[in-house]
Order: sequence, then C-alpha cells, then structure tokens
Amino acid sequence: MAPAAGLAEKVRSAGFDRTANRWQLPLTDAQLASAACAFHLRAMTGSVAEAGQPVRPRPRRLLRHRPRNRPLGSHTPAPPRSEH
Repeated sequence: MAPAAGLAEKVRSAGFDRTANRWQLPLTDAQLASAACAFHLRAMTGSVAEAGQPVRPRPRRLLRHRPRNRPLGSHTPAPPRSEH
C-alpha cells in the first residue's frame, strides 16, 4: 500500500501546540488510514528505536552504588576478607 497523497508534506509541517501540550497534525481520512497502516506494520515488525535500544552500541559505564544518606567521598572501605 502506497502512502496517501500529501501525507509526507503534512507530517513535515506538523506543529507542536504548547498550550495543549500536543502535536497538531490535521489529516484527511485517506491520510489517517495510511498513517494507521504504517503504525500497524511498524508494530508488527518491530523496531530497534521503539525497543529503547541504541542504534549503534555504546560503551557501558560502570555505575557504583552510593547510599543516599552518605555524601560523596565518605566511602568506608570494606574489611579485608579472611581466608579459611
């Protein structure tokens, strides 16, 4: 199914209404059906972007746990392990 006539132009000209806090995208019935079909196909086939995965892998950073009540720099080292 080909996209409805004029759909690409309408999507590019969509505007954000700050008072309503939503995007405004007036579409004709044919354009709405075409967009709904595209969303359905995207949902059925899946997408890396919707899965929240990065498009290209990035190095992972090690995050260290810090208790909430302890300020930075006040870490007390753990006692040494005793071997049996």
